[in-house]
Amino acid sequence: MKVGDLIRWRADWRYINRTYNEAGTAVNWEVEAPRQDDEGWSSAGLVLRKWEGMWIILAGAKEIVVNPHPGVTAVEVISNT
Repeated sequence: MKVGDLIRWRADWRYINRTYNEAGTAVNWEVEAPRQDDEGWSSAGLVLRKWEGMWIILAGAKEIVVNPHPGVTAVEVISNT
């Protein structure tokens, strides 16, 4: 991934096997990481610059920070520049 690339991203983990108490509050859950499903991907975003080991992405009209650390955020490059 580099400046000018179009990417999409998602959380690289998800909750599975949740258990709830009588009030309906999740009290125990397992995490699947890395994810094995094909859901949760963002719309495309443009990589603008690198900042403190993370990437600033233009997503719609907003700049957001994406941390491409495995187990935290999965990133897929859609098109290279």
